[in-house]
Amino acid sequence: MGAFVSGRTLESDCFLTGRKIMTTRPYRLAAVLIALVATALLSCGGEEAVDDGEPLIGIKILAGECNTGDGADYIDGGNIEEKLGSLAIQFYTAAGTLVKVAGKNAVSLKNEELSESVKITGIPNISNARVVFSGFEVGNISSPKWRGEVSGVNFTKGKTTAVTVVLYPVAGLGCFPRPLSVPRFGHTVTELPDGRILISGGFTELSNGIWQATDSVELLDPESGTIDQIAGMVSRRALHIAVLLPDGRVIFTGGVTALETKKMTVADYPDMPLTLSFPANGVEVYTVGLPKVNLRTSDIDQSVTDFINDSSAEFFPFQSYAYVRSDETTGNGTIFMAGGVSNGTAVTSIYGIDITVGDPVSVTITQKHSDKPLVAPLMAAAGSDKAFIIGGHKASDTKFAHFVSNGSYDEWTGEALPNLFFGAIKADLANDTIVAASGLELPNGAGGFSMNNKGYKISPSTSVRSEGALFWGTWLHDLALNTAGGYFTVTGGTGSSDLSQEKVEANNFLEHVSLETMDFGTKQAFDYFKVPRILHRVAVTADGRLFLIGGIQDLKGTTLVDTIELMQLVGSL
Repeated sequence: MGAFVSGRTLESDCFLTGRKIMTTRPYRLAAVLIALVATALLSCGGEEAVDDGEPLIGIKILAGECNTGDGADYIDGGNIEEKLGSLAIQFYTAAGTLVKVAGKNAVSLKNEELSESVKITGIPNISNARVVFSGFEVGNISSPKWRGEVSGVNFTKGKTTAVTVVLYPVAGLGCFPRPLSVPRFGHTVTELPDGRILISGGFTELSNGIWQATDSVELLDPESGTIDQIAGMVSRRALHIAVLLPDGRVIFTGGVTALETKKMTVADYPDMPLTLSFPANGVEVYTVGLPKVNLRTSDIDQSVTDFINDSSAEFFPFQSYAYVRSDETTGNGTIFMAGGVSNGTAVTSIYGIDITVGDPVSVTITQKHSDKPLVAPLMAAAGSDKAFIIGGHKASDTKFAHFVSNGSYDEWTGEALPNLFFGAIKADLANDTIVAASGLELPNGAGGFSMNNKGYKISPSTSVRSEGALFWGTWLHDLALNTAGGYFTVTGGTGSSDLSQEKVEANNFLEHVSLETMDFGTKQAFDYFKVPRILHRVAVTADGRLFLIGGIQDLKGTTLVDTIELMQLVGSL
């Protein structure tokens, strides 16, 4: 299906031009996933006109249908070509002002025009433009079913601007048009200032029963539907931390290089349900050197990573991390590193990587506190100078939540919180909110781990917290915090803590929990994504789109998840 649009503006000789182009390769997965991709060339000027001088726009809409065996898909079956009734294109300045084209708010292509040449005039010169594409179903022109946009592009007289855009469903679940180049689990995802998602490290290869970490890095571009494999890290890392600096550079540190699905003995603790080993040492700073697809003049990747600290003494398996930013403008701050296991014993020290942002970035690693053994606690920033720790304690302890800062370790004074391990935690300090969800629990006096099936909302400034039951308990999962919408979203993981079983299968559950009631039993409260996943990662873009990236389907198996699923987060439940 091609939509061809041509025309010359009277004022500036700017016009739309284009060609049909296929932007994804067909592939089938064990889940039903829909991606809609539009590729267009938008240009200004007559020198590069095609055919008879009337340039064209060619839009190819694709549906990435991955069959589950029942023939169903996210748009209720059929081909998107049969469902797209019309397409609207709108132009905005960098300041957000709508630019009219030939006196109209949008270039609109109706159903009967999608296979014809349609003249469009009146596109002015625009710098750093944002272009929005809205797709409407047949018979429905009141609200779009799909939407995509590109930003930062220029329209200049005499120049041709090539634009590739993905049309995403505005509600419900969907799929990114391309899979991961390197399927992985236990990785990091970082949204860059330009909206792309940087994916680093994780476990990728099973060798003699041991999962090995990778140094590979990928770059996901939500606008164009592309994934680029770019320069790798210096070190192989998984279960590490990635810290975004204000200038777009990313710090990688911590993590491990090996995982085994067998128990690990730790003194004074029940056996850990899995074995982590060979810590990834040092600190590196990564600079992305590949522009967005729609802004590229070359495909040459100039990404670089600088190894700025090669220390090894402060890094351990089962260590947890939290970045506390002391200066929002510069990005200066501290990465707190709590707990871990060394020679079968819980680590008693909490270290901090003090970051001074400049060119180059400089770091200093110091001990922030000692004499408090911790293993795999939950950890998040709690202010400009402190981090919050839940769990990771021995069963003989009675207090399981603390604040840590430089030289200070203070007990949580609010209502008691559980002793959690391998859970998920996120913070929104602008709204004084930390959320922790599920994980394994080791109650006071208990001889082993049990599954925690609750969510916890915490105010770090007032030491007030509330809790509520989740639909089910899970660990090795991830969550997204949508404070503005009044809820958080728990995704994936596994409900089985017994790794002696033949299978430890992932779940495909996604539940939204109200921050007000701490209850999942609300409208649109839960759903099922298509590919179960453990140790995946969740990224939320600035426009409120949640991406589920990577994971493994069975912790005792070998099937890594390359499919990237997504959904548009609702404003409120």
